[in-house]
Amino acid sequence: IFRTPFAMVTAGMFALMMTYLLARRDGELRARAVRFISAWSLVWTGPWLLAAWNYYRVVPGSQLGNFPVAFGTLRFEQLYGTLGWLIGAAVFAMALVAFWGLAAPRRLPGLVLIVPFVLSVWLLSYFERVREFVRKPDVIEEYLYSNALRRAEYPLLAEDGVLAHAVYTPVHQVNESNELIAGREIFRLACSRCHTTVGVNGAVQKLGDLFGWQPWDPAAIDTYLRGMHNARPFMPPVPGTDEERRALVHYLISLRELPVPLHGAQTAGAASRYD
Repeated sequence: IFRTPFAMVTAGMFALMMTYLLARRDGELRARAVRFISAWSLVWTGPWLLAAWNYYRVVPGSQLGNFPVAFGTLRFEQLYGTLGWLIGAAVFAMALVAFWGLAAPRRLPGLVLIVPFVLSVWLLSYFERVREFVRKPDVIEEYLYSNALRRAEYPLLAEDGVLAHAVYTPVHQVNESNELIAGREIFRLACSRCHTTVGVNGAVQKLGDLFGWQPWDPAAIDTYLRGMHNARPFMPPVPGTDEERRALVHYLISLRELPVPLHGAQTAGAASRYD
């Protein structure tokens, strides 16, 4: 319901920009096109705003608390209100240009026709980020965590281990000889949907921000992982056994010394299993 009118408004903003690029400024075609497209965009703006209000209204209460982080990330969480005003200003600017194009298309400066399209693309991409984030720690509320593990599976995984039930992994249990490999596989299975090792949203940088860059204490990181979902409710709990969690801790610490990117679970994992 929200996306359809939003897509129609974005299409209108794109078409306005194309009239600037393709139609003669003093031509009748440009004036008629700008007027028609402006009317089109305004017609869809009402349903878009109503759908936006409805979208916010139906977000489950447990997920409303994620909006400040979804809007501004943890670093800019305190700017939640300011970002909300910026979004409102962007919508107002798009509507203002559309009203201008409807009332006086020949007086609308060409460069102004580009601004609404840029704003609409920004709003569209911003919405996709917020939509993905607000539902965390789930992708399906109360059923499927964002790490692709079902909530109902967690007691079984705590007893048997994640590795014991994984398909694309070269190891299925933790021992002294494979601790780092096992930790890597736990990261791949439980963390890599949202985190890289040393890239965008990298685990090393996140831990460095939390614990500083002095040598990390394994016990401190283990304690944090055990209660991480309480401190950061948009993250699912770490699944698996205590041994698997400790293997994950040692793997994360090893990444400081050897910051190796992690490849896809179903490519590197499957290949290493069957080689």
